[in-house]
Amino acid sequence: DNDAVVILTHEPGGSGTFYYVSVAIFRDGKYVSTNTLFIGDRIKIQNIEFADQEFIVHYLDRRLDQDFSEVPMLSKSFHVKYNSQNQTISSVSSSVI
Repeated sequence: DNDAVVILTHEPGGSGTFYYVSVAIFRDGKYVSTNTLFIGDRIKIQNIEFADQEFIVHYLDRRLDQDFSEVPMLSKSFHVKYNSQNQTISSVSSSVI
């Protein structure tokens, strides 16, 4: 199976780097993208863990009271479920580890 979780970044100028997640589904010799979900701004992706029809993006973020110029050190996870019926992803939960 050549399906893949894809982390996308958007850098519109300024200091922000916005992170998103999507899934590239390999069907009939080509990739088709699911919808895209926003994860965070100026975070640091650590790893991605896979489970049955779900995956978890582990990343570092900042506390709400921290400035964006500070290094992200708060461990968080973003839980995502894949719906094979309509080929979409949805956020199941987001949590501090």
